[in-house]
Amino acid sequence: MASTSGSDEVGEMLAERIAGLIVDTAHNAPRSLQKRLGPSEVGDPCERRLTYKLLDWPRAAAASDPAASIIGTGFHTWMEEAFERRQTALPDGRPRNKIE
Repeated sequence: MASTSGSDEVGEMLAERIAGLIVDTAHNAPRSLQKRLGPSEVGDPCERRLTYKLLDWPRAAAASDPAASIIGTGFHTWMEEAFERRQTALPDGRPRNKIE
């Protein structure tokens, strides 16, 4: 469970509930549940980690802090929306940017 800090018993309980909600939601997000390798994993130099991912082995650090992946997913969504708003067509009609 993520570390929390509340100023009193009620604050501590609320902080634990919010931290639990964040961790549970992040670990059950579609990106966390996908079985195939994602773009950020392709360049991982650890062959063992890549093999474990491909075989769908459970992660040893399953209770890790999901903040980086939450921020990364949010930034990716923001960039996708920015490119979609500015999408233009090439002279042959194809879209200028391939947005993924």
